[in-house]
Amino acid sequence: MFLDKIFKKKKQNVFPKKLQNKIVAILKEKKNCKSKSEERNYLENAEEIFSEIRLAFDKNKNSLTNSVINKIVLGEFDKAENILNKSIEENEKKTNIKLYDFYRLALLKKLALEYKQSEEYYTKALKIESSDTLILKSYANLLLSYKKPKTALKFLLKALKEEKIRFGNKSPIIAESYSKIAYAYTLLEQKEKIFFYLKEALIINENTFGKFHIKTGDSLKAIAMFFAKSEEGKKNAIKYFEQALDIYEKTYGEKNLETAYLMLHFANLLYNLEEKKSALNYFEKSEKVFTIFFGPDDPTTKYAVFKKELIDMKK
Repeated sequence: MFLDKIFKKKKQNVFPKKLQNKIVAILKEKKNCKSKSEERNYLENAEEIFSEIRLAFDKNKNSLTNSVINKIVLGEFDKAENILNKSIEENEKKTNIKLYDFYRLALLKKLALEYKQSEEYYTKALKIESSDTLILKSYANLLLSYKKPKTALKFLLKALKEEKIRFGNKSPIIAESYSKIAYAYTLLEQKEKIFFYLKEALIINENTFGKFHIKTGDSLKAIAMFFAKSEEGKKNAIKYFEQALDIYEKTYGEKNLETAYLMLHFANLLYNLEEKKSALNYFEKSEKVFTIFFGPDDPTTKYAVFKKELIDMKK
């Protein structure tokens, strides 16, 4: 029931139940998740990887690999890996097939939280074709997930160069790359470059999708979070939070986790700016959503309650 709530808003890609259960089992074994909110973060990441796996199989198929996606859906990772390795052996001279089999193996290992093995397969794929943007960005995402921003940035910028040649400078694909590059610069603490890429992504999303689309909302949220991290930027963050929250509420509704997390961030900003009444309102709203999804004993729920109580004590 809990997982169904998490993925309810993503109707276009149903996350298979057996695969969900497999990921939960891996998390318990390797990551020792202590809360439903922590589990949720890993599961959302796994869903993104699964969507990427589907895309990788649509991109290039052969008779052996057609059955791999079914094995992954069933959570049979070992069988999927064996089929892919057999495909690589049988297609030794067919580099395009080998390229995508290595890519699929990299994704499978990433899904199983085996990051070192995943990195090895990405390296093998890029030795065959060093300019494939899907693989470059996918590898960069892996590197960012365990905080290797310098190396990730190298692959992201290379992919961006290829994408601009293919799609031009104003494609939403470019906006997605800008956002990821901004995140890499966030880890490197290069403020000017962070804001430049976030702003460029916002401009593209507004022009492509309009001012009230969720893609625009995501860009506004990213800029709000950027400003909220510095003392001089906190007041600037307010307008971006307000605009993003308006889009999130209209798109997802108030009782959605994405909206609740955005409210929590906004509440923290308002609290730090001594706007306690407004902060209390958003702490209360987010707490209700977290309680529904995670229960009253989850750390995220408890945090919202704690901040509410702090404000009440100072009244």
